[in-house]
Amino acid sequence: MGHATNTNDVGGPLTAGADLSAKQYHAVQIDPTGYDVVLPADATEVVAGILQNAPASGEAATVLSHGPSSAVAGGSVSRGDRLMSDAAADGRLITWTTTNFVIAIALSDAADGETFPILITCYGPVA
Repeated sequence: MGHATNTNDVGGPLTAGADLSAKQYHAVQIDPTGYDVVLPADATEVVAGILQNAPASGEAATVLSHGPSSAVAGGSVSRGDRLMSDAAADGRLITWTTTNFVIAIALSDAADGETFPILITCYGPVA
């Protein structure tokens, strides 16, 4: 089972730094200026995990940092692909390209916009 959290390392809650009510199962990062959860600005951002709920701005955000989850595809992906966040600041997952942050492994094929099963790894850039 994965680890979902809505608290940060100092015990405070993680909150949505923007309206994420339409972003359940998208990749998120922790805003570097605080503990707000936001969408990654681009494919090079370090991702905290996958958003498990659909919070409006200022509401509690639940983020799964590893383990099985669902995600939204940002393009065609194949089972077994390493995945990263798309470059569109949307948090959808696409097939990994070298040197970017690997977020997960695809557990099935998926088409653009489809919700599909993944295994979150968040193991960072891979050469």
